[in-house]
Amino acid sequence: MDIVHHILHHAVQNRQISQKDELESYFENISADVEDWPFFDEENQTNINYLQAKVGTDRFGFSSELNLDVQVDGKNAQYIISERIALDSKIEVEIDSVFKNNQKAQLKDNYVYQLIQKHKQFLKNILEKNKDSITDALIKIHAHSGEVNGIKTRGGYVWATYGFDFQDPYQLSLAKNEFQKFANEHGVEIAPKDLKYFCHPCHFAAFRTAKKVGGEELGKAFLLQHEWFGKLSAPSKKKKDEMRDYARLYHTKGKEAAEKVLSKSFLAVLNKYNHQKSSFGLFQKLFQAKKAIKR
Repeated sequence: MDIVHHILHHAVQNRQISQKDELESYFENISADVEDWPFFDEENQTNINYLQAKVGTDRFGFSSELNLDVQVDGKNAQYIISERIALDSKIEVEIDSVFKNNQKAQLKDNYVYQLIQKHKQFLKNILEKNKDSITDALIKIHAHSGEVNGIKTRGGYVWATYGFDFQDPYQLSLAKNEFQKFANEHGVEIAPKDLKYFCHPCHFAAFRTAKKVGGEELGKAFLLQHEWFGKLSAPSKKKKDEMRDYARLYHTKGKEAAEKVLSKSFLAVLNKYNHQKSSFGLFQKLFQAKKAIKR
């Protein structure tokens, strides 16, 4: 079975599914086996349904695109993933949304993290098999929180835990400026000299002080209301990759374990602001105790 047969075999009737010849024409430009396909489940632990698999072009007619809406029924939850795979001299997967439904109480899985890893491997394999025609491979996202079609989203924070970087320097600069304002509004003054150590979304996600905002740690609360554009490069030859390692540990061992792989300079800043807040809290207690004695 190839990728086209996999899509058609799992296609939902009366949905937007391109004809076999259109799908074959799209995939003939990519040397990829069905085992590489992110939605191929060799162990049959999920039930896959394609709600959309439509071939087209971008608005300028330069790149071929495959628009996908895929429903994945797992053991603990149902996911609906919407994405676009654009192909010209490079290949880009733009994940528009991931909705999670029907999660069983007290049961969690790492499906989305594993899905991201499958996408990375898919793109990496394509690069290796198409060295002469494809030069780069990226996964792109638009991270935002709020309500979409009546469903609460937490993407502004969640995508930061999956290893994504800011799409460009402007996105990073914007996040720094907005974070400084947000922190100041909630009683935490971040010094400009310390902001330079915030380099990736995972730094904002990990930042915390004794100050909570709406019950959330300061960095998480910020990302839950900040909108940003991100990217993740499929090929990574680095032995140490801060964002990749943070994502892996966050989704397998937890936030505390993930924090340990962040840069020493960022951890020094994190420790500084935690120390400041705890010292301030101690000062408050001593001051209140003195007042009580005087009375």
